Parts: sequence; C-alpha cells; structure tokens
Amino acid sequence: MKTRHLSYWLIPTAKDSDVLQTVINELAPRFEAPSFPPHLTLFAGPATLDREPRHLIESLPAELVPKRLTVNNAETSDHFTMTLFLRCQSDPQLVSLHEQIRTSAPPSNYCLDPHLSLLYADLPLSAKQSLAEEFNPPLKEIRFDRIRAVSHPSLIKTHKDIEDFHDLWEMKYHQT
Repeated sequence: MKTRHLSYWLIPTAKDSDVLQTVINELAPRFEAPSFPPHLTLFAGPATLDREPRHLIESLPAELVPKRLTVNNAETSDHFTMTLFLRCQSDPQLVSLHEQIRTSAPPSNYCLDPHLSLLYADLPLSAKQSLAEEFNPPLKEIRFDRIRAVSHPSLIKTHKDIEDFHDLWEMKYHQT
C-alpha cells in the first residue's frame, strides 16, 4: 500500500473556480492529462491517524485566510504537478496561514510556493515552456473563500495518482 499524504488547499470562490476549472478541463484532453479541482496548496505532509484535519481547519482564524491573491504570470517547472501554473504573489496573510497550519500538522519539509496549477502532464520542458509563453492567464487575481483537506498518495506522478485524491473536510471562511 502506498503511503498517504494530507494537503491543505486554499480553494477559489465558486465564480473563480468555474473560470479556472474550464481552463483545466480544456487543457486536460489536449495533453491526455487528468482534470482536477483548482486549488493553491497551503501545506502538505504525512497523513497520520491521530490527527484529524477537520479540527485543524476549524481552528484557523478566518482573518488569516486571504480573500484574494494577485496572479503574476503563467509558469512551468519539471514537476508533474506544476506542468503549467499561475504564479501567485505571496503576502503576509498567506505566509501566516501556512505557518499556522505547519505548527499544527505533523512535521514536513513542505515549503509554501504560491501557485495554482492548470495542467498536470508528463511533457518535455521545452513543450511546457512554449505552452506558458502562449498562455494568457484567465484572471488577474484569484479570490478564495475555503480551505479543503485532501488525502492523496505521497508521490504524485501519474493520472492514476490524481484519481486517488480524496476530499476529507472543507470549511468556508468568507461569504462571496
């Protein structure tokens, strides 16, 4: 059995999620890639049986949850889960939220890297870079209102790994 990890995702508002999900759903078949919900990963680490993500999420102060983040540009990387993504500008509120989760979650080497992925695919880096150069971000800023805990395989490298994501708990923080 594969080891599991637990991630905490910042989830865009319904309106912004719809825009981003449309982009994800258009890119996925074009590159024979999986579809997935739009999210910004706040923290990821080992899942443990003794820690309930619901309690951690419910303990987070609403004022730490950013209502919006500015999109800087579209970028790529050599990571499967960062094939094409929107680079978001970090802010002190986001860093504080990450630190609050980090102190309450099991130890992890996860570093906050504010981005929202639009494509998970195994492509040559040159193809990814060409895609990013031609891509026009659909939003200048992304509004957020929820945090979701998601269980997933420790290593995410395939379409099948994405299918093995399981939502555990979600809480809405802002009314939109």
